[in-house]
Amino acid sequence: MKKTSYTPGPWNYEEWEDGQWEVEPPIDQQRIGDPCGGYKIANCPGPQAQANARLIAAAPEMLEMLQRLFRIMSVDYAKTRPDVLEQVNGLIQKALGE
Repeated sequence: MKKTSYTPGPWNYEEWEDGQWEVEPPIDQQRIGDPCGGYKIANCPGPQAQANARLIAAAPEMLEMLQRLFRIMSVDYAKTRPDVLEQVNGLIQKALGE
């Protein structure tokens, strides 16, 4: 599996203003001087803003765990459940933009 570039986690989320939630990388990963404001991962407005922010903030850790599970499952599931392996691998590829 090819590893793509993304801001390393863990990501944090907090309420910003007007009910919007913001997802940010850890302080040591923030690019405060970035002209595009590179310190934010996402702004989440709307009625499900907090739930969306929680889900986005968990993404790096979920990807890491999915990759670990894929390696572990590859041994036992290759012959018995190739469909499950294919789905897990598909999600990993989607997350990595492949």
